[in-house]
Amino acid sequence: MQRKVDIKWLNTMLVNKRISLESIIIELVFILLRITEIQEYKDGKPTGVVSGFAYEVVDTVNYDHYIFKVEQATPLMSNEELQERREAGEKFFVEFINGTVMAYVSQKNSLEDSFKADDVRFVETSL
Repeated sequence: MQRKVDIKWLNTMLVNKRISLESIIIELVFILLRITEIQEYKDGKPTGVVSGFAYEVVDTVNYDHYIFKVEQATPLMSNEELQERREAGEKFFVEFINGTVMAYVSQKNSLEDSFKADDVRFVETSL
């Protein structure tokens, strides 16, 4: 559950600073749920240029939900293939290379997290 933050009282050096995921999250293997394109925008309108992909995942401990942005030319697989294979009972485990989290003040005037990584890869696991 997210708590509303009164931004005028927010005084922290952590806002808009990227922090290594390894220093915050214990288990760095995630279950992959969805892959979506990230489009570039200019003047508030999509340009049609894909700048990367968003990987929607849950952690394997508490099933907390995250969306990681990865700037890459091609995704691990298409979301359609991922969904078909998940419906057939397959689970896909991933880890993020150089994953970071950054707290920022959103347009809704609340403190939120942004997750990014240099890359993402499938991992074998016994979970």
